Amino acid sequence: MKLLLRNIIFFLSTLNLGAQNSPATNPYDLHQPDFQNLIPFSNDQLEKIKEHGIVRVEETWAPKADSSTKTTYHFNHLGHLTHQETTDQFLDSSAVIDSTHYVYDNNGRLILKKMNGRFYSSYDSLAYDSKSQVIYYDSSYELKYEDTVENEVIFKLRPRDTTSDTIILVDLFDPAFPTEYHYHDHSLVKIKDFGRTDSIVISQDNSVEQKKTYWFKNQRMPEFRIGMTEIYRDKLLTTKSIFEMYGQNNLNEIIKYYYSPKNELIQIIKPSVQTFFTYNSLGLIDSKIEKRGTDLRLTDFKYYYAEKRKEKSSR
Repeated sequence: MKLLLRNIIFFLSTLNLGAQNSPATNPYDLHQPDFQNLIPFSNDQLEKIKEHGIVRVEETWAPKADSSTKTTYHFNHLGHLTHQETTDQFLDSSAVIDSTHYVYDNNGRLILKKMNGRFYSSYDSLAYDSKSQVIYYDSSYELKYEDTVENEVIFKLRPRDTTSDTIILVDLFDPAFPTEYHYHDHSLVKIKDFGRTDSIVISQDNSVEQKKTYWFKNQRMPEFRIGMTEIYRDKLLTTKSIFEMYGQNNLNEIIKYYYSPKNELIQIIKPSVQTFFTYNSLGLIDSKIEKRGTDLRLTDFKYYYAEKRKEKSSR
């Protein structure tokens, strides 16, 4: 049940403004906590939202169809996302799918995220050290069926060593097989999953390009590996290769990322789908178009400001 929950949870967590991968194509992501994407906006987008006094963002999938899905994000005067709500919208009615609340400490760091939905709820809580590195993390989920509720703890991270440059967090979900996560300068650099599997991250740097290779090997089946390689140029992700190897059978998926002269992500190319992004004059996402064969799916974004509460757009 835990594996099923992890797959469902990971899929649901990818429905945000960031470029993500599905659990079917990126199995490595299922085995690590993802602090960066607890808030579905990049730091650059959050800075622009604060700078321009934006108080509300509306993200609408299929905005011109008879039925659509809208997520509304609410921000305070500090640019912190405080609440979001997703609704299904029809010609003469609407229905709330889920609602999420965010809580921050006095230093503006996320300490609580709580989502409540019709079929699925989640709870994430965090604590930090003096350098703003996460040292405590609890994550749990609840799946709601017709007459039953399934509860599951996904992560229960506690510090083992915070005295050196590398912080070690131990997942106490299963004390018999504790998983260690090693962080250096806020980046995950190694995973140790005792008794069952092992994973490692290898980084290679030069003045322009950085290469990171992640792999996950089953000790009982050493011929089976899954993982991915990421290539960054000037700190921008340009290529991601996802691989699965079993004996002589290799499966690979290559994802390409393209940017504008302003370093805005404008295109993601996968074997099955192409995604295009446009931006308004402030550098905020204006629209997202997904192309699968001849099928086009549009998501647009509207921004509302504190002054005059008026919608602004470059269009």
